[in-house]
Amino acid sequence: MFDEHLEKLHDSRLYGFLLDWDSKLCKLNVLLYIHIFSEFNFELETYSLEKALVVFENASIDRFSIINDLSSGQFYINKYSVVDLGSGKYQFIFDFDSSIPELAITAENILIKSSGFIKEEDKQFLSTNWLKLFE
Repeated sequence: MFDEHLEKLHDSRLYGFLLDWDSKLCKLNVLLYIHIFSEFNFELETYSLEKALVVFENASIDRFSIINDLSSGQFYINKYSVVDLGSGKYQFIFDFDSSIPELAITAENILIKSSGFIKEEDKQFLSTNWLKLFE
């Protein structure tokens, strides 16, 4: 049931993490700040680029580790798995292009908030439209 969201994450570049704590409801949302490579045009050598936030609702972080970041944060999500833990909880386990980062999150739901702006560029950098991401 999460495939439509998770398919977009394959080969996306991980830029950072944000935590959103609601003290009234005692709920934590974990957000991944990512860069999605939608398409690659081999003839023009251009990328379709998009920034997004992956929101894990009512979440907990089971495993998070980044040590010896020799690649300056250039981690790409290679694959993922989802485990149904029952009671409406799911564990999302991510594998990266390097064995250094480890990430496993348990959450009730996953959403992707896109900047809504896709740009074709010959370089892999794109400024972020923060207003669109936080709508």
